[in-house]
Amino acid sequence: MKFCCLFVASLFLSVIAESQQLPSTRQSTRSSGDDTLAINSYSRIMYHNYDIVNGPEYIVYHKLNHSNPFFQSVTICTGNVYSGGRIYSDYRLIYDIYKDELILNYLNPTGYPKLISLNKQFVDSFDIILNNSNTYRFSNLLFKPEDNMKDGYYEIMFRGKASLIYKYLKIMSQVNGQDEYFDVIKKYIFINGEYHTINTLRKLYRLFGDKKVEMKKYTKSLQIISLKKITDIEILQIFAYYDSLK
Repeated sequence: MKFCCLFVASLFLSVIAESQQLPSTRQSTRSSGDDTLAINSYSRIMYHNYDIVNGPEYIVYHKLNHSNPFFQSVTICTGNVYSGGRIYSDYRLIYDIYKDELILNYLNPTGYPKLISLNKQFVDSFDIILNNSNTYRFSNLLFKPEDNMKDGYYEIMFRGKASLIYKYLKIMSQVNGQDEYFDVIKKYIFINGEYHTINTLRKLYRLFGDKKVEMKKYTKSLQIISLKKITDIEILQIFAYYDSLK
């Protein structure tokens, strides 16, 4: 199902035109096969050094062998960092989504491993690669005050007349005297120059304006009755269909 989702996302994104202006960032979406080819081509002019290292040392603040604040609860994975037109590939990364910080695990000149929280101002976007197969692309988005959105790392799922953006969060709560971290995904729609959270189908239909009736019929044809149980592939189908309407 994950492979199918990524394939459909790639298919949709290859045919849409960017009709709305998202915040300052490089174009970002979950990586597909085409993305991988582009990364490999660009790797010919890669910088295989650690001049990307810029930021304070990261101190682990959660208890080991317990729930953690990291993306997909993965403590170490490989990934790529995009900064100032350069690609730094095959680095050991951790994405702390509780603090919204990208962590680099590297060996300093003395051969001692260190964790560095990379300064966001030097990170345009980055990839997190899980199990050597699933790649997630996160963009460092900068918003205007009137957007009422918090700057940080987001996954841009879809770009079009209506754009879909995911924000991954960890909520910390005390359970039996222990800090437990729980995953939350906030979904945002960027439409008609404004950002809106989307948590119900009714609100989503309302944002589609004069296409509300058509979108409602289409969603019903997919047998979608709630956003709580919607899959990535289904929500991408909804946004792609809206983008196809005249």
